[in-house]
Amino acid sequence: MSRPPSDSPEPPDPSDSPEPPEPEQRRLRPLIWLLALGPFAVLVQRFSFVCDDAWISFRYARNVARGLGPIYNPGEAPVEGYSEPLWVALMAAVEGLGADPAFWSRALSIGAAALLVALALVAIEVLTRPRPAAFAAGALLLGCSPSLSVWATGGMATAPFACAAFALFASFYLWKGPCTPLAVLSACLLVLLRADGAYWVAALCGPALVAGWFGPRAILRSAAIASGVSALVFGAHVAWRLAYYGDWLPNTARAKLGFSPRAFERGGEYVAHYFLTFPGLALALILAGLLTRASVRRAPGPGRRGSWRLAAWSVVSATLAYAVVVGGDFMCFGRFLVPALPFLALLLADAAASVERALERRGTRLAGGMALALGLACAVPAALPAFGLHPVPRSLRAQFQFRWNADAFLSERAQWERMVGQAREWADLGRALKRHSSPGDSLVFGAVGAVGYFSELFIHDKNGLVTREVALREPLEGRNSPGHDKTVPPTFFLKYRPTYLDACIYPMDRRRYPLASYWRGPLETEARSEALGLPLGLYVIPGE
Repeated sequence: MSRPPSDSPEPPDPSDSPEPPEPEQRRLRPLIWLLALGPFAVLVQRFSFVCDDAWISFRYARNVARGLGPIYNPGEAPVEGYSEPLWVALMAAVEGLGADPAFWSRALSIGAAALLVALALVAIEVLTRPRPAAFAAGALLLGCSPSLSVWATGGMATAPFACAAFALFASFYLWKGPCTPLAVLSACLLVLLRADGAYWVAALCGPALVAGWFGPRAILRSAAIASGVSALVFGAHVAWRLAYYGDWLPNTARAKLGFSPRAFERGGEYVAHYFLTFPGLALALILAGLLTRASVRRAPGPGRRGSWRLAAWSVVSATLAYAVVVGGDFMCFGRFLVPALPFLALLLADAAASVERALERRGTRLAGGMALALGLACAVPAALPAFGLHPVPRSLRAQFQFRWNADAFLSERAQWERMVGQAREWADLGRALKRHSSPGDSLVFGAVGAVGYFSELFIHDKNGLVTREVALREPLEGRNSPGHDKTVPPTFFLKYRPTYLDACIYPMDRRRYPLASYWRGPLETEARSEALGLPLGLYVIPGE
């Protein structure tokens, strides 16, 4: 197949002239939007939290606000221990204003997630041209996906990144002509919000370039401009990273990525466990795959709008492949898979619309009911695990336990509860250490987020996120948790004469302050933390 001559008229694109919504759909539109935004709001309120890793970015941001630059440990060579550079810059502005980063990170993230839901709903209605039942099917799946609601908070840039990815998609396909300014802005946000954002720019711009090569030139120009500008921004950022940090890769990538068959196996288990936990999403993926061919036959040709399915499938496939290649993520509710969720909802609505039309041609009176039933069959099993209910037996889900160093299998809700408890515990530990330590003291620790932020101690990171020496080591043998492939014991840092080799707090009255876990080693020093207003004791192990 060859590209049409540049002076030939562009082929008509039947999907560029969307059918006007039927009167029934116009009347039901507010209710359909509520089907997405209602469950989304309930789940956001239920799972609002700030994970420990977010405090790493907050510590970098605070140092920027203090004029020290993007560093973790003042006084040592800079180490890039964060993966979300633009997010650090935004939080630095928050810190500079004296505001609370825990609050504003969630506020900004929830706003981005809500914008993502709204944009996805508009895309479902415009691109799939569904009847109300098919529109409702996609809306239900989107609003009832716990992963999107959980990571609408968390303190990280997961939701803003997913919103930027969908905005780039929308800039090519949502309107009668591509919106190049939005495409450029979204692509640049992707490469700045996450160190690996260029991967998603390629997954989105690639299909648009193909569609423009064989179809309308406007999308070719828009995708080429967005790709080129974002490539320049990405290159400038890499050059700055090399000049400032002395490495073209962020230290987080060095610490977490250990490409190996063992990591790929763990990543495969991560994806399998996710779909077994949320079988409604697996069903949506299967239905969309089976019925996409029918949708393509309905809108043949190389038109710009008709190519959106290729882009949607590209993002879904690229997201799943990424999760496998990097070996998964230890955090709860499938954080790495969030960018694929709005595209999956869009594809399900398209599949439901195909079913509805096919049944109508056969004279079936319940065509709309069948389309809505497809949405419910996917949305309900997707939402149930958020409330501790699992359609798939625990024994089967446990077969794909990807958190290899865990003592016992945990559901995603239990892992969220564990993360909430640990973040609170480590924040209290950091405050206690701040009160009972001196300037210049140092600590060896593995969870360097809240402990580092609140204690302001010099931290030697056992997992290597902010300690380059550990990140450059070869991955450990054996089965390790995602992101902990290079962990070292505390004694690794004895040569630096740390003040504390380890520390923990313990509950002096557990009935008032239950902890997720606490350290049970030999006690060297005990101090009462009066600053916290909690019945806690502080244990530390001196390093000298």
